[in-house]
Amino acid sequence: MKKKKGLFFSLPSHGVNNTLSPFLDLIALEEYDIICYNTSEFSPEGHKEYRFIEYPKYFKGNYANKIDESTSYFEFGHILLDTSIDLVDFLISESEREKPDFILHSHLAVWGKLLAQYLRIPSFTLFSTFVLDKRIMLPFFRELESNEKKSLRKNVDDGLSFYLKRLKLYQLFRLKNKNIDIWDIYVNKGDLNVSFILPCFQPQIEIFGNEYEFVGFPRKLDVAHVSRNKEDLIYISMGTITSNTICFFKDCITAFKGFHGKCIISIGRATDRKKLGMIPENIQVVQYANQQELLSKAKLFITHGGMASIHEAVYSQTPMIVIPVIPEQKLNARTVEDLGMGIHISLKSFSSKLLLKETIHILDHREHYVKNIKSHSKETLPKSPQVMALEAIDSFFARKKE
Repeated sequence: MKKKKGLFFSLPSHGVNNTLSPFLDLIALEEYDIICYNTSEFSPEGHKEYRFIEYPKYFKGNYANKIDESTSYFEFGHILLDTSIDLVDFLISESEREKPDFILHSHLAVWGKLLAQYLRIPSFTLFSTFVLDKRIMLPFFRELESNEKKSLRKNVDDGLSFYLKRLKLYQLFRLKNKNIDIWDIYVNKGDLNVSFILPCFQPQIEIFGNEYEFVGFPRKLDVAHVSRNKEDLIYISMGTITSNTICFFKDCITAFKGFHGKCIISIGRATDRKKLGMIPENIQVVQYANQQELLSKAKLFITHGGMASIHEAVYSQTPMIVIPVIPEQKLNARTVEDLGMGIHISLKSFSSKLLLKETIHILDHREHYVKNIKSHSKETLPKSPQVMALEAIDSFFARKKE
């Protein structure tokens, strides 16, 4: 029997890639022929069952260095729309050559969903974070805009240009849609939607129907040995999306220069280490760190609140201080605090003094936070996330045959 062929489209994000890779490895081993599209940075190492094709050189979806805490919903949306518009000819050409039976795409790769509509084939959305439903996000964005006192005139102008650009994108894919929902660029609902998170991290999970599957995060840590390996170690990583990183990391160094244990700060490639000045002996500054390995040893994780990082902290039983940048992370930070897994600090109120104060609080009450983390990490699902996701897709095609 001929294998069904699927094209997978994603954005260049380490968090997304790390979350979805175990599933892609599995589905490509089964009765599916999978082709993955991303930038060259995400070309898989070693032999893989799936093929990899690099996006064209003009791909504009490298968004990590283009957004910060001041980036509006519409401004980020323009990045996704511009990328989609540029890719239309490439996508249609690829589909004509490969003749896929279905499309897989990460939740922000709107071009994947639209290509599936153009081809009239099923699309499966893979979420590496909570489902960004407008019933959740619209009230949250209104709250953010109210707090930040953004200009109504600017919002109206951004909304109009966003709408017109989305209309152009639909026309390029020859799609007729009189009721274009501008929020759908973040939702990108497919025929089947699989979220690789623990259900406790999905806001308002009760509003989602049977077309959504919450399968859990693909853990890689040996949880049984984590608690015995904890050291007087604080690990700090803000990912690649941080505004004014030099000032932020300097504040972290100031906060922990007298810490009795060790502090490791992962600054990424974009931050110039020399600009951080003198580094105390108890602080180690690195460009990149094996996050899962460090979290298995650390007593505290200071993070931007990306969903992959949060899950790695949960499975390593590491309390968190979450300092979010973008709206998605701000909601994650609230959830972490509400679940008693850590503390939320806004960038606006952030200071070295506050960071040290909250660190001392968590370390003094660490067992309380670890207990809460353990209770939620026991939200164990019957099978591995990748197996559950595969079975959901198998079931979808089985129902199609009926």
